Amino acid sequence: MLAAVKPKSRRRPLLPARFAGAAIAAALLLGGPPSARAADPAVATDPVAAPGVLLPPPDVTLRPPASDADGIASRHGIQQWGVKLGYGWSKQHQTGVIPVYGQAGWSFWDVIDRPLLRWHIDLQYIIEGWMAGVHNPDTSAFEIGLNPISLRVSYDRGQQFVPFAQGGIGVMYTSLQGIRAGGPFQFDELFGMGLEMFCNRHFALTVEYRYRHMSNAGISTDNRGLDTQFVLFGITEHPQR
Repeated sequence: MLAAVKPKSRRRPLLPARFAGAAIAAALLLGGPPSARAADPAVATDPVAAPGVLLPPPDVTLRPPASDADGIASRHGIQQWGVKLGYGWSKQHQTGVIPVYGQAGWSFWDVIDRPLLRWHIDLQYIIEGWMAGVHNPDTSAFEIGLNPISLRVSYDRGQQFVPFAQGGIGVMYTSLQGIRAGGPFQFDELFGMGLEMFCNRHFALTVEYRYRHMSNAGISTDNRGLDTQFVLFGITEHPQR
């Protein structure tokens, strides 16, 4: 006699079919698909925090400098500073001058600076001070001065050799006697041209020719003045180049 075969029992589903669709829909509404949550930085999770804990996006405070449509950024602060020294010679009274100059330069307002930078023209306002030893066959002396109003223009596309020109006016004191200068307090006018050779992006060696006229601007009736030509060598730092 054949034994009766028992039918295999089916496991009951953990979740009734009528509730499965509702659970999936609720999960999508509350959290969205996993791929969307991973792509959205606003719902990024901290790997150190408990799983599933949502954190707010980081507060990014660093921003690039303001720029116009051409990508030219605004410039602020000191654009260059440097030191120069050299030798000057005047045929008048066979006078020699050994100066040491220090200078700093600033850019102009954006309305002036940006249009010029589009053409790679760098215009800067320069303040320059100096002191020097002076000598001629009759005497030795010294001078000290300040050029508070000077302009410097250069053509700079980022190349290694950058030409420039500089001009300005200032005031000075000299102890030099016997040249009919009309007194120790003088005014000076200068114009120079030179070349910068950049050793890296910011640091440059400088060579410059400079012409200077010194006189008292008619304050004294004795106003012969003194014209001097200089050759100057120096170093320059351009921190924002």
